[in-house]
Amino acid sequence: MKTQYEISSGDQIVVANHYISSASKAHGLVIFLTGDSPSGSKGKLWQLLVDEFSKDEIDTITFDFHSQGLSSGDRSELSLTLAIQNFCDVMSFFEKNSILSGYKKISAVAASFGASVLLATQSLINLWSSVVFKSPASDLPDAYINDIGQVENEKWKASGYSEENGLNYTAYTDSQRYDLFHCAEKLISPTLIIQGSEDEIVLYENTYRLQKIMSNAELFLIPGGKHDYKQEGATEAFVSKCVEYIRNDFVRD
Repeated sequence: MKTQYEISSGDQIVVANHYISSASKAHGLVIFLTGDSPSGSKGKLWQLLVDEFSKDEIDTITFDFHSQGLSSGDRSELSLTLAIQNFCDVMSFFEKNSILSGYKKISAVAASFGASVLLATQSLINLWSSVVFKSPASDLPDAYINDIGQVENEKWKASGYSEENGLNYTAYTDSQRYDLFHCAEKLISPTLIIQGSEDEIVLYENTYRLQKIMSNAELFLIPGGKHDYKQEGATEAFVSKCVEYIRNDFVRD
């Protein structure tokens, strides 16, 4: 069963979906934080995860940041600060409406930009029973440059807008305000980091540094995997490890 909510966040509407498994009492809840792709939660990966967790009687929540997927807004205005506000507003809505209170354990799956949001939202940093990061953008300014290249980055800076990523340059300068490695020091929840060994946007050295900073994290590398996970078996490997990790946490006393 799916229940959709329209949640006010600033002057825009963030859309969230709560998927309830067929079980009378779910083992727990997983909240998804997507990357910054315009498709947001409409991407195939997120529906695949919803279906796989449902098989294990685990409920899920998807939501879209400003302008992504089902949410309103102008993509050019998307920034880490704005996405943090979206996340806080979504969580506040679910808490005020007693949707979270029925779950003994709540975990998070956060991809790339979504991982930046989770790390930067210090007020919620240790709500999670467990966390799975998919190619976490722990150095978001670096990820922005790697995504479009240095030449395009200089054009982005000069013009204030990039046709390549659809963002105003303020997204880059805003991301520089956050030390996500420092934020990660405060995340004590058991965490699995999944990364492609050939990721060209979120570099392995940043992910390795992130894992070493965190007190309770393990790293799983997908050989040959890139940031888009389109290589043969890459998405399947991610989904399998992700679901297994959270399932094991939820059945643990």
